[in-house]
Amino acid sequence: MSTAYTDERDVMVAAQGVYAPQEDSRVLTDVLEKTGLAIGRRVADLCTGSGVVAISAAALGASAVTAFDICPRAVRCARGTAVCAGVVVDVAPRVVGARGRVRAVRPRRLQSAVRAA
Repeated sequence: MSTAYTDERDVMVAAQGVYAPQEDSRVLTDVLEKTGLAIGRRVADLCTGSGVVAISAAALGASAVTAFDICPRAVRCARGTAVCAGVVVDVAPRVVGARGRVRAVRPRRLQSAVRAA
């Protein structure tokens, strides 16, 4: 297990081999909180790792949260962490398109979606 954050109220444990929350996670959750971007919206967390950003989005009032990670260990960790946090997060092992095929997320489309949100 690895632990991130030094502030006791923000300690989150991630399974060994799973990306534990770091400063980038803190920045993302702070932005969600300060801007209210998650409230009432559907949120996707790509490469979720421990699931901390997805869990924050759900706790901040997102209408639906889906978290993705290709690592089975991370998927299990994020699912368990969401349950422990008492929030609903759909954690998937990959991004699946309408026809059931794995799709890559193109950065330009993702940036456009973030700007539109």
